[in-house]
Amino acid sequence: MRQSLAKQPCEKILDDSRQAMNSWDEVAEWVGQDFFRILAERGVRYVAWVYPADSASRQSVELASQYARHTEVALFEDADAGYAWLQQQS
Repeated sequence: MRQSLAKQPCEKILDDSRQAMNSWDEVAEWVGQDFFRILAERGVRYVAWVYPADSASRQSVELASQYARHTEVALFEDADAGYAWLQQQS
């Protein structure tokens, strides 16, 4: 993702995780603190994160989002709502 953002900078990302499966709680803190910091360093300010259907993965998303400090992360049930939120961010 770092390389992609270096080639094509953006301030907003829609992360559709509906297909994600299984828990990844063991890396949730890293995602929330370090990965989102890396995104912010590349210019990303807003992330609309669509919940996974899988309950264990959903819990990991919620945990990771609690650690996010460098980007504004909002959680959504569907991609349309996340997209609409991103459109409202300046």
